[in-house]
Amino acid sequence: MTFLFDIDNTICTTQGTDYANAKPIPEMVDIIRDLYGAGHTIYFITGRGFMGGPRRWQAVSKMTRKQLDEWGVPHHGLYSKPACELFVDDKAVNATDFRLIVGLLGKEPA
Repeated sequence: MTFLFDIDNTICTTQGTDYANAKPIPEMVDIIRDLYGAGHTIYFITGRGFMGGPRRWQAVSKMTRKQLDEWGVPHHGLYSKPACELFVDDKAVNATDFRLIVGLLGKEPA
């Protein structure tokens, strides 16, 4: 199965655009590690740096990849998404509901 995760306030807590000081959410990091270890494909999308153009995206994506590595979050790719307040998708699930689903599948959230 392929999973696509947002980053800010989904796998980490972030205050506004203070990306450098984002803190990982241990429960989400553990779930993603488990999914990756079970052979699932993990991608990340983020609006970080989107409004600043290609050069800003390059700088922010480099910092984001470094954060993911430091947090021990395995993944297959990182992509930009348009910055928005509401993302609508036929397969979307918010982070809170995702943790509940994982709990129903037998892994108790921390």
